Amino acid sequence: MTAPFRFLAGSVAAVALSASAAAADSYPERGLTYIVPFDAGGQTDIASRVFADALAEALGVSVSVVNRGGAGGSVGTSEIAAATPDGYTVGITTTSPMIQAPNRTNTPYDLDSFTFICRVYSNPMIMVVTEGSVHESVPGIIEATKAGRRLTYGSVGTGSVQHVAMVQLMEQADFEAVQVQSTSDADNVRNLLADVVDIYWVAGSVYRQNADLLRPLAIMAQERLELLPDVPTIYEVGYDVPSGVWGAFVAPAGLGEAETEILRGACRDAQQTDSFIQTLTGFGMEPVYLDGPETEALARDQFATAGRILEELGLVDK
Repeated sequence: MTAPFRFLAGSVAAVALSASAAAADSYPERGLTYIVPFDAGGQTDIASRVFADALAEALGVSVSVVNRGGAGGSVGTSEIAAATPDGYTVGITTTSPMIQAPNRTNTPYDLDSFTFICRVYSNPMIMVVTEGSVHESVPGIIEATKAGRRLTYGSVGTGSVQHVAMVQLMEQADFEAVQVQSTSDADNVRNLLADVVDIYWVAGSVYRQNADLLRPLAIMAQERLELLPDVPTIYEVGYDVPSGVWGAFVAPAGLGEAETEILRGACRDAQQTDSFIQTLTGFGMEPVYLDGPETEALARDQFATAGRILEELGLVDK
């Protein structure tokens, strides 16, 4: 390349870099749209609205929550993935549309469709029995089952969080249990209290509503809950079976590095606000911050595990 052309190419590159840096320096220049892939009124929606207010304060611009419910969260998650990666359309997605749906069906997105900003919340499941149950620990349940006792567990359907968790536990501990399906948490808790099933998994909010009737055996996460500080995690018991629902703050793939870091910083600030912490506490959840790379690693690990189990169960339709 001759000297004039080298000079011209260098000048063009310098202008491009300067324009990119200028855009990053001024980001955000206007309000953001924050997509929630569920209808208004649920836990994810309520937590997202409080989070969006805190995010707006951290960024210095408005953050408008837009509900895009449908297909168990896949409709709104698809809209986030398809948006222009300029940092002005972002949103939250959760375990079901991010992990379950792409493993089971052909969705117009996968994990590579997103820039992971941070984890917004984590809602680990709590393995419970009734207060009067003969079962007092996870090892005790496994030993009783291996000794010939029939064990039943509730779930909201084949391929659900509860079902996949129990399949993992049965694989690792080498025992068998019978699934009993119901359509909701409320029905499963009723079945548990009526001795239709022996075990169920509930979120913190459901446990708090029924604390006098339920005996918690294990937290299905790596850290204990402040709500139940004396209850061991499933990892402490000896099994690698994370189970629960988490929400990830994401943007479309291709978001610039500078914009990504600005959003990650705002996420850290938003999660430390009293209003957000109080909202999570009210749902029986606790703020457990994870940055973007850690959140992506968590998603990829759970995606691979769920994919293998769903394939083995014959639940993949794509």
